[in-house]
Amino acid sequence: MNISVIIPVHNGAAYLQAALDSVFAQTHPATEVIVVDDGSTDATPDILRRHAGRIVLLSQEQRGLAATRNRALDVAQGELVSFLDADDIWQADKLERQVEHLRAHPEHMVVHTAAGYIDTAGTLTTPMAQRPGPRPNGWAYRTLLERNTIFVSSVAIRRRALDDMRFVLDATGCEDWELWLRLAKQHQFGYVDAPLVHYRIHGSNMSRQRESMCRMRVKVMDHVLNDETRWSYRWMARRSRRSHVRELAQICCEQGRFDDARVYTRQLGVFLTRGDVRRLCLCYLPSGMYQALFG
Repeated sequence: MNISVIIPVHNGAAYLQAALDSVFAQTHPATEVIVVDDGSTDATPDILRRHAGRIVLLSQEQRGLAATRNRALDVAQGELVSFLDADDIWQADKLERQVEHLRAHPEHMVVHTAAGYIDTAGTLTTPMAQRPGPRPNGWAYRTLLERNTIFVSSVAIRRRALDDMRFVLDATGCEDWELWLRLAKQHQFGYVDAPLVHYRIHGSNMSRQRESMCRMRVKVMDHVLNDETRWSYRWMARRSRRSHVRELAQICCEQGRFDDARVYTRQLGVFLTRGDVRRLCLCYLPSGMYQALFG
């Protein structure tokens, strides 16, 4: 099975070599390794030049992860596409086991795996990481509406399932979730319950930016609601959206941004909980009084 590996990178010199080494060490070799340098200003270009002939190198002005992955998808030739973030690494049999799974399950168009956590030094800190919620498997649209538990660096997709699908540009940090949802409406997912990816935890991980991620999760649910016509799924999307809006209100309240907290809380409409009402009332206290009582 021909595989295109897609690696987006921006100023990833600290970890890029380890990511590339893990791709080159695969027991089922990739047919092509497409690396898109998204406007790096560190030593990333020097590292990539050392691998001329082993990688397909694309360079561009900085445009963000979604646009970077999309550019690689536009040129990918493999019948299978697999993503790897430049700060993560694969186990040597990652691609082999996913190919085996897809051959055994021709009905699955997407297959993902479990992951372990590593630190900045590459030390394995959590051998089997578990994001809250079930692992999407089979017809996984309903599961994914609840939350995204898929590690993007664990995913492999049959190219024909993607067709002209691409990552959206207005959901930075959650563009992968939005794409999985669109795929899950049409195709079945598979899951390999083994930590074949090591996901690196460090200070610049986008997933650690709580408020930004909440806003983008709301944006993803807005995309779903724009396209979804089935009432049961619309209800689930609205419920998910409310949970993220509620978290945004709480974050703003904690930061003393009471005007923003009121705006988010009011968006909950008739679905205000007792906690929401309490928070809304507290938002009308003078800032100094709020900090004195709850700071």
